[in-house]
Amino acid sequence: MEGESNMRGNRSNARSLALPLGLLATAILMTAICVTAHAAAMLPPMAEEAALHNADLYARARVISVEPKPDGGELKEHASLVSIQILTKGVSAKEHATVFWSQTLADASITRPDPPQVGQAYRVYLRRSHRGSDFEPVHPDWAFVPLKTPEEESLPQYLEHTVSRGDTLYALARYYYGKGQRWHVLKVANFEEDAEGEVYPLKPGTKIRVPAFPMEKAKRKSNTQP
Repeated sequence: MEGESNMRGNRSNARSLALPLGLLATAILMTAICVTAHAAAMLPPMAEEAALHNADLYARARVISVEPKPDGGELKEHASLVSIQILTKGVSAKEHATVFWSQTLADASITRPDPPQVGQAYRVYLRRSHRGSDFEPVHPDWAFVPLKTPEEESLPQYLEHTVSRGDTLYALARYYYGKGQRWHVLKVANFEEDAEGEVYPLKPGTKIRVPAFPMEKAKRKSNTQP
């Protein structure tokens, strides 16, 4: 009887210990999940060379407005839609564009955490967005890099290519940039919309702007045919 009583006591003690241990395990698991999620949101700083490699648009831009981004009817914290005026000529078919800005990722990158300021000019590295906005930052580090003075640097503009029969954006990108995959840069510089009719076929005699910034093989002669 005494042994049986001891067994019941041991079971009771085990059950009483199981509850706090279970809560402790749950707390540890939730902490690990939060840490993992936070780490996933953090992006390591990106070098300028890598930003340039991934950019469809590299230019000076002036911020016109910064508006909180609505998310499901509510304003999403730390996220904004930034309207910009593109100052560098020939790098985009648009004079004005919209950029999605995430302050959370900017804080994670540390290098340039300040949000864009209305009226200020910046150097921007952008790519075409797949989330509904016109453009998105290549990386928060290079979304809006403040210029110390308006004359801080002279950004490359563009060359002009006269389309010959059989030219395609892919072939021209391969010729000028060394990579056909950079045809998106030419599309951004020359065509506002995604309609195929505005891009294909390229009509002989048409003047195509070729932004100079991503050129890797220094083929900078205007009207040189591939």
